[in-house]
Amino acid sequence: MKSDRKIYAAFTMVFLLAGILALVPSAYSALCTEKKAETLLSDAQSTAEFDSGKLTEAYILLRNPGIFAGYENFDSEGIAVKNTLRYMDSKIFTGSPIKESDGVYVKLLLERRGAGSNLGIKSAVFSFILSILGFSAMKLERKHDS
Repeated sequence: MKSDRKIYAAFTMVFLLAGILALVPSAYSALCTEKKAETLLSDAQSTAEFDSGKLTEAYILLRNPGIFAGYENFDSEGIAVKNTLRYMDSKIFTGSPIKESDGVYVKLLLERRGAGSNLGIKSAVFSFILSILGFSAMKLERKHDS
């Protein structure tokens, strides 16, 4: 039945595309954005003299969440992240100095961003597995029709 093959092909393509769309931003976040933020955070706190500019840069880099790390989500961690954003935004907006103790807040954002990247990568893997299953079903259907 050709219609079944078309359904399997559509199923395979949809989940393959979904996997790619989930993987690209999540991998970029994990490999580029988070690594740079980690480096800035460690550089700001490891020098003999605290560098608030690097901590500010790390915060600004992490200010906008990745696709799966949405800061607007209503979970227990999301509330802490919202409070962190409010606190750090007010410090940056008013020009208040960022202290070394504020690094905890940037670490919280980094952890949330990392969790979102992990979720995106795992979602992509799940989509790829479903795509492989759809492709396998399409091949079995073709073999069965022959």
